[in-house]
Amino acid sequence: MLEQLAGDAFRNIEALPDRAEERIHDIRVDMKKFRAVVRLAEGALKARDLAGLDQCARAVKDGFGAARDREVQLDLLRRLLGQRKADEAARAFAGSDEEPVHDWTPSQKACGQLSALVTRSDLAKLTRGQVLEAWLASYRSARRTMAACRENDGDDFLFHEWRKRVKQLLYQSLVIGPPADSLAAAAQKLSSTLGSQHDLAVLCENIHLCGREAELLAVEKKHKTSRLALRQGERLFRWKPLELLRTLDPHE
Repeated sequence: MLEQLAGDAFRNIEALPDRAEERIHDIRVDMKKFRAVVRLAEGALKARDLAGLDQCARAVKDGFGAARDREVQLDLLRRLLGQRKADEAARAFAGSDEEPVHDWTPSQKACGQLSALVTRSDLAKLTRGQVLEAWLASYRSARRTMAACRENDGDDFLFHEWRKRVKQLLYQSLVIGPPADSLAAAAQKLSSTLGSQHDLAVLCENIHLCGREAELLAVEKKHKTSRLALRQGERLFRWKPLELLRTLDPHE
């Protein structure tokens, strides 16, 4: 799977700018999946090798981070204010009308390095127990971060950290398969809600430039989304980690 994710990302970078929006989305998702999946193998990898794989995947993903930001913000404005008012408000975010010049060479180089690192990685001794232990650590980390968000429900940074941990749990659960993947549907739903919360938090950083009405709507929407995420999280993380393990594997 690691080889496939790295290879798919490399081929998508090579094909740019054809279907750029779709390919960039796929590259970023593949690298998020890669970073989640490789942590399942940490029991069989040296710390420096795991760090190298993670850093390479992150470099590929981050090379495309700004590609979707403006469209996300404009879409949020349209949903909050309606098309006409959103178009007016968006002028506050207006930048250069010139089409940016993209250089994907660094990302392609990082992706090539990633494939080489995967090829050299020896996972033959990875055991089922090590995989489950890593997966349970992801569940435990996400659950703890949810508790921190509950105590600090206005801290957007914490919610963003929670989202990353939920996504990691989601991708790992799908890779492991039954019965761990029974968490996937709820994790996907929560991940989407936390994604909306993050996009709204980014919008709120500069929403005052769009006027008081837009600011109030965005802040209230963000608060509602945060509360929804916490309700969804309470259902997903209702088990203590060892209780969850016994639920999924009675022999543990």
